[in-house]
Amino acid sequence: MRIAIPLLAIVLGLLVAVAVMRSGMAPDQPAIDPATEHVPPPLTEELAPDAEPDPATAPEPATPRDPAEPDRDPDEVDEPDEPAPALDTLQVLPAERPAAVQLGDDDPDTPARMRVNISSWGAGIRQAVLANYDRNIETDERYLIFGTVSAPNPRPGPNEPDQYTILPFAARSVVINEQRIDLQAVQWSADDPEADAAGQRVTYRLIIADADGEPVLELVRRFVLANDSYDLQFDQFAINRSDQPLDVSFEQNIQGDITADDATYLGDRRVFVAGYFDVRYDPRRNTIFTRNGFMPRHTLIGRGDIWPNPDVPQESELAWLASENRYFATITHPVVTDDMQRTGDVPALEHRFPRVGTIAVPPNTDVPDDRRAVVFTLGTDTLRLDAGEQTDLSLAVYAGPRDRRIFEERPYDLLEFNQLIRYELGCAFCTFQWLARTLLWMLEWFYWLVADWGIAIILLVLLVRLLLHPITKRAQTNMMKMGKQMQAIQPDMEKLRKKYKDNQQQLQREMMKLYREKGINPANMLGCLPMFLQMPIWIALYAMLYFAIELRHQPAFYGVFQWIGDTVGTGWLFLADLSSADHFIRFPGEGFEVTFIPFINLQFAAINILPLLMGLVFYFNMKLTAPPPPEGEMTEQQEMMVRQQKIMRIVFPFLMPVFLYSAPSGLTLYICASTFAGIIDSWIVRRHVKQLEDEGRLFEKKPVKPGGFMDRIHKVIEAKQQQMFEQQKQQTGDGGGKKKKRK
Repeated sequence: MRIAIPLLAIVLGLLVAVAVMRSGMAPDQPAIDPATEHVPPPLTEELAPDAEPDPATAPEPATPRDPAEPDRDPDEVDEPDEPAPALDTLQVLPAERPAAVQLGDDDPDTPARMRVNISSWGAGIRQAVLANYDRNIETDERYLIFGTVSAPNPRPGPNEPDQYTILPFAARSVVINEQRIDLQAVQWSADDPEADAAGQRVTYRLIIADADGEPVLELVRRFVLANDSYDLQFDQFAINRSDQPLDVSFEQNIQGDITADDATYLGDRRVFVAGYFDVRYDPRRNTIFTRNGFMPRHTLIGRGDIWPNPDVPQESELAWLASENRYFATITHPVVTDDMQRTGDVPALEHRFPRVGTIAVPPNTDVPDDRRAVVFTLGTDTLRLDAGEQTDLSLAVYAGPRDRRIFEERPYDLLEFNQLIRYELGCAFCTFQWLARTLLWMLEWFYWLVADWGIAIILLVLLVRLLLHPITKRAQTNMMKMGKQMQAIQPDMEKLRKKYKDNQQQLQREMMKLYREKGINPANMLGCLPMFLQMPIWIALYAMLYFAIELRHQPAFYGVFQWIGDTVGTGWLFLADLSSADHFIRFPGEGFEVTFIPFINLQFAAINILPLLMGLVFYFNMKLTAPPPPEGEMTEQQEMMVRQQKIMRIVFPFLMPVFLYSAPSGLTLYICASTFAGIIDSWIVRRHVKQLEDEGRLFEKKPVKPGGFMDRIHKVIEAKQQQMFEQQKQQTGDGGGKKKKRK
């Protein structure tokens, strides 16, 4: 135990360090320069939703979808061989009703799962707020999953804004017969919102006309928010309202930065993910891959592009694009219809939008990553639309929790969003995903049994300790037995060292002989090796307890501490949220943050008692498990080991509370409970060793099972010793420690 716990801390630290450093490395490529970005006017200039357009001047409304004449899918629209006839200068007709519209609600008692505020500027989204999730446990403010992307310009110039502002999912531009029309600073006209038992919807329209005001192209965007759904569907159409063919290409924003998590213990954990079809390896499109498709935010900002991705096969097709943080995700994906029954039926997002772009603002590469904003864009190829023809450019966005129960529902099972459920620190293999999922299943089972996550964590500790008790008992018994045996033969060892001080090979052979005579198995020197079997469990638990959304805003011990706080009127937040630090005593104000090491941010907003208690428990555990110093005169090596034990006993109990001070309380609760259970485990082992010693059976030789693990280890050690002896014998010619003199 005294060796395993320090090694565990080192392994965990290295894992996190490697993960963060690995995620921070990026090719030396500049981000796309958005210096020509057009910034929409302030959103407060929008008209009220109930503003009525003038029927006399309103353009003839276009039907989004005519059942009698189904629109052509973009896959079926031929790219033009020759350019369409030139047009006069085009213009955007003023919107008759540029209204802001709200779909859904953030009240959890309504059928809606989220509230979406839509702007008339570019028909983009100002806010998407989840109804069933709070921002934090201290307020009733609902969780803003994404909103207007903005970043200050550190060096505004005459032609540059003070603030970069981009609306997610807003239209960016349209090119008609080689004429580009910027749509970012253009308002769209809104129809009256509609609502029924299925959900809510609203349609936005934009008319592009020629110099005489005659309509040439109509763009229609219908937002559909179904009840009890985290999906917002965009039914988009480009309709040729002229009497001649049009070559049209369309570009729009999609999601960008998702809201950063309030808990920054492990830094900014926002990641962008590209799900793709590997058509060369899987031509039937049976699955969607994400391998090498994960890109941390700061890596993307340095690299500049998320797709195409040189780390995935070149023949791959983008299926969907996700932005995720610790618990939530926004995912732009193709529309899945009822007739699609398998993943292979789902069209790739790239089929409709083959051009994927990345914008990082401000464009200054010397601005810190946390002060820049990211948004993605999608663009079509040039499509030929005959007179009166329309093309379907529909897509959808998921905005909700990374919850496997939701991802098992249709259509998310076909889109295989479950690949976004990961419990890792930068390396899925290193954090043993199968083990993390198994431990989460056990934790959920205990929660079902006791209806409290804090008690479930303690029960999980007891279960893991019970399963590992035979291993830890054998390991600790061997280590203690080995220590006592080595202490007992020290006089004989000193005699051998003095006798063969000039012949190290002979000394080793005599020492092995002494071990056999005294019943000491050299393989027991590896007694701590079984302790390494606990390492995968600790690492998997570390990642699982940090990323499991099941623990978000969940109190421990049936909220008894909150009940006490409510009773005395103090609002005690101790262990009110197992996904954040325990907050035993809150400081006034916001507190402050310190970066202890590059990948650990310590938030001093409260006194967190669990890390301090953990340090105290570690101290007593190390004091209990540390072997007593050898009696009598010690060798230089023994003195060094005793000094190292004393240093570790002082430094390690101090280091761990600092390392885990801002860690989620669910994790520190587990470590505290596990270490306390380890003290009890060590006490049982020490009592067992004392009983063997009192009965005189501690040093008795135990027969080694022929062909068993220990027998093989023993034979390997003896073979190595014999090999060294033979090599030395060949070098000296007589098996002694002195070389023959040359003649």
